[in-house]
Amino acid sequence: MSTSQFRDAIQVRVTSDGVTGVGEGAPIVRYHENAEDGAKAIAAITPALQTANLWHSQKLMEQVSKAMPGQFAAKAALELALLDHSGSRRIEPSSFAALGRHDCKSALPDRDWVVGAEGLRCWL
Repeated sequence: MSTSQFRDAIQVRVTSDGVTGVGEGAPIVRYHENAEDGAKAIAAITPALQTANLWHSQKLMEQVSKAMPGQFAAKAALELALLDHSGSRRIEPSSFAALGRHDCKSALPDRDWVVGAEGLRCWL
């Protein structure tokens, strides 16, 4: 466990076919991460990302994990940007798409006190 007064974050933006996805990761000191090194790691793989098919995020992240050891926050920011990109195109929450859930209410706990659940829209 660690605390901090502030934390620099890594923000990643990916765009293709007129669709943009945004992701963010917060480096954790105990994992020997910082935003500057994370940004450099993302910059190092940017040329490969520019020619990659962003719609195949799982395959792309497997390749990124091999090419970029450590840098968990940078990889998280990139993966979130890819999922946001994919979900934006489908017009559905990227987390449900990534988890393969089509009925979002089945993903909720079996409780009647989940905040905001009454207004939740589901995508098919």
